[in-house]
Amino acid sequence: MSETPYAFFVSYARHVDQDLVAGFFDDLDVEVRLLLGRDRKDAGFLDREGLYPGDDWERVLIERARTARSMIALLSADYGRSRWCGREWGIFAARIERLNAPPGTARTRCLMPLRWSGATKPPAAVARLHSTHRSLGDDLLIDLKRAGGDRYRGAVGKIARWIVEADALALPPLGEAEARAVPPAFGDASAPASPPPAPIATPGRVPIQLKGRLVNALYMVDPIRSGEVGGLIRLIEDDVGMLDIRGSSTRDRLVNLVQRALRHEDASMLDALADALLAQAPENDPALPRAGELIRQIRAIRYP
Repeated sequence: MSETPYAFFVSYARHVDQDLVAGFFDDLDVEVRLLLGRDRKDAGFLDREGLYPGDDWERVLIERARTARSMIALLSADYGRSRWCGREWGIFAARIERLNAPPGTARTRCLMPLRWSGATKPPAAVARLHSTHRSLGDDLLIDLKRAGGDRYRGAVGKIARWIVEADALALPPLGEAEARAVPPAFGDASAPASPPPAPIATPGRVPIQLKGRLVNALYMVDPIRSGEVGGLIRLIEDDVGMLDIRGSSTRDRLVNLVQRALRHEDASMLDALADALLAQAPENDPALPRAGELIRQIRAIRYP
């Protein structure tokens, strides 16, 4: 378990738009790290990101809900039906209720319900808070994510600022035993109150979505975004030999670089990529932790 509370964690209905949720999380994590600075080790937590072999899945998720400084709840039709989402909400809401803070005050805004996709009428617990919370307007986040562009980047930047404001408030955690005893705040009675099974990738086969997320994360590293992908490739070649990575654009070369690394006979090229990033990018580049975490995940899947 992390000793430093995460600045935020994302609560969402599992198995619904998971790849878009993960992409949104990547973008938000980089923005939050940019604002918090390099001294903050843990920024964001998504269940598909922060789990390691042997972790107690349910205990990790409860730990995040009871300790993270803020919670982003991605509202969808399935969110209100999920008892597990209701449990995450209940745990985080209990932390706020203990403070006896009036609705709309600063610490109540540590719990951030955001309209992710089309939803039916939200559960009463969500509606009570949602009516007093800041808004992104009429746009659904999933639509903004799909479209990209300035409106999406503006929304991500706004949410990141809210998270940093919440982080400064240092919402007190809930005790572990107390958190485990909190019932779901909503959800269908027939739905389980335990989390869905942990996501497990087939050993040796890296999902295409994960490769794409690594390409995007690499592109966000400042020297690469500024056109220095050739320098990154040369550093990798110093370790593994000539690669002849071509492409008509920086992004094309990154795609070919990632594909070439995954065809390598062992993990040495992925390791060289991780080392090259650390050598080329500034130590405080906010995109580095996200790229490094994705390399770690891909390495564990491709070379178990």
